[in-house]
Amino acid sequence: MNSTVSNTLVNQVHCPSCAHIFRPEVICFIAEHDKLQGDRIAGPLEGLRFRSSRFNIDGNAVDMEGRVCTRVACPSCHIEIPRALLENPTCFISIVGAPGSGKSCLLGAASWSLRKLAGQYGCSWVDVEPRLNALLHGYESGLFGAGGAMRTPLKTEVAGGDWYHQIKVGTKLEMLPKPMYFRVARTGGVSSIIVMYDNAGEHFLPVAENAEPPHTRHLGQAQALLFVFDPTMSHASDKAQRQELILIEAVSRIRRLAGVSQSAKLPIPIIIVLSKADLWAQEIRSYITQPPIAPGTIVDLDRQKIEEVSTLSHAYMSEKFPEFVQSVAAFSDRVQWVPCCAMKSSGKASTGQVENQPRANWSEVPFLLAFDQIARSQRRK
Repeated sequence: MNSTVSNTLVNQVHCPSCAHIFRPEVICFIAEHDKLQGDRIAGPLEGLRFRSSRFNIDGNAVDMEGRVCTRVACPSCHIEIPRALLENPTCFISIVGAPGSGKSCLLGAASWSLRKLAGQYGCSWVDVEPRLNALLHGYESGLFGAGGAMRTPLKTEVAGGDWYHQIKVGTKLEMLPKPMYFRVARTGGVSSIIVMYDNAGEHFLPVAENAEPPHTRHLGQAQALLFVFDPTMSHASDKAQRQELILIEAVSRIRRLAGVSQSAKLPIPIIIVLSKADLWAQEIRSYITQPPIAPGTIVDLDRQKIEEVSTLSHAYMSEKFPEFVQSVAAFSDRVQWVPCCAMKSSGKASTGQVENQPRANWSEVPFLLAFDQIARSQRRK
């Protein structure tokens, strides 16, 4: 890459899709000219990926047909990544939960809330490149777009172009997750890129044929794990999954992929996100009606209030779901319990139908808390 911009680059880049680690100067550029359509790995509808030796005065590559190229891709999987990853420290947050636990609703509500409330928390929260977050924008529109009540519950699919990239490795096709990218910064401070993943819960079922599909490789570089637990999910239901088994499977994969001993506790924080709090958290509900804001170093989080709510939530879970609490305690000493809700369910007396109205109470807190803990561990100012 152009030497005029090399002093702003990070030392290493971790590909958010395939977990390949590389130096910024070996990045691939994506050809823009129509004659250069088609890539052996990214696919026939994608622009050719190439290493460039020609750059314009702004440091952008020039493809073989003379077009200026501004988009870049991983040199291993050839999936497009934001250029911001070459210049900013990165925080990887993996989100896991049982099918139907509310992960996608949580993401939509959290993103919407952070767009409005980040300034109150003493930081900024914006899309790195909006077109790479199209899936998340769909989540937000599903909850908060025109029309009021959400008609169709949000659901992460096991496969599909909206949720996954399809690449060709030799003669084999692989599906890799589409990450979501945000730039977050303390007011007047250093920017970081948050990379988040929303995997279908089915990918973590212990009965899956492939115990370690490529969809979940991101767990190996996770710096924080958000596990979404639905306290309203009945064990008696034929369709309900044992949520502690999904947690156990996720932790097992993190250990294998990150090279952590199977007997060791995880070195990363675990945040248990207790979804649908409007339906179960009678004793806690009043605590989460207002954002927990107080002066802080990284973001302005009222950590004392969060700890109080975490203690109450832990007590509730210990009584109702002791098997899950015991599993969590076996995996980490760095656990916080955060109740939140993305929607409020209510019935119409005239029709008897249940409507889901958007209500994003504390949905942003798990993500800010994860970022705060990652940044503190990296000793950022």
